[in-house]
Amino acid sequence: MTEYFLPADQWPRTLPRTHKELLQGIIEKLSAHSDLLGLAIGGSFVSDQMDQFSDLDLKVIADPGEWETVREARKRIAASVGPLVSAFTAEHVGVPQMLICMYGDMLIHVDLHFMVPEQLASSPEDPVVLWDRDGTLHHILSSSKPCPATVDWQWIEDRFWTWIHYTATRAARGELFETIRFLSFLLWTVLGPIAVEASGGRPHGLRRFEQIACRYVDQMRSLVTSYDKDMAVHALFEFANIYRAFRKNHAPQSLITNPKAEAVVVRYLEDVFGHHHRKTT
Repeated sequence: MTEYFLPADQWPRTLPRTHKELLQGIIEKLSAHSDLLGLAIGGSFVSDQMDQFSDLDLKVIADPGEWETVREARKRIAASVGPLVSAFTAEHVGVPQMLICMYGDMLIHVDLHFMVPEQLASSPEDPVVLWDRDGTLHHILSSSKPCPATVDWQWIEDRFWTWIHYTATRAARGELFETIRFLSFLLWTVLGPIAVEASGGRPHGLRRFEQIACRYVDQMRSLVTSYDKDMAVHALFEFANIYRAFRKNHAPQSLITNPKAEAVVVRYLEDVFGHHHRKTT
């Protein structure tokens, strides 16, 4: 197969001009690197739902034999493809080989996820190939199926009530910043993804929550708290109530629950915070 570039008429209609110009430059510069095999893109580019605030979620495919060279040169490569403002590795989201970058005066966010071809096969989505040096990317994607993200109900259920207890102990001690942090974690990790999946979306934190899961927005607002103990405690009770309702309506029948953990944690909430909860409801 000869070298392939995605034709311009197949790019999303919603792609902003600024993003398009930056992306064209990135493709041109990356395709000049002999140790790279291609470039693919995911995210809102694939669904044609881009706007001026969109990121560019790029997958930079390295020749396996040149991986160590490419890995060590990631920041130099990032700086060579456009007006780089900032770049750092993404250990905080568990992807140390990825660079999170900002480019240009318009501050366009670009994820440069460096990988070898086999890693592209395990992508949770079906990315669009922007450039393919020799057909490797098309071959990998045609012979594999995307592994779409789904809510892992058992993983959540095994942890949820311990998480609620932990958050309750922080609130009881008066550690409100930690309480608020963990409530946000629960919204991002548990209820947000469940609501998005129940609304037909791909569960991934709270990205585009208001557009995808708009019917749950009012319900979720009760979980967002300020630096106020009564509000935080009320949110904690609401987390438990909403999770149980979601579990009843959306969890698979194969889910193995832990009634004992649920009962003792709910009783703990009532024993410690019952008076707070009654004041705020």
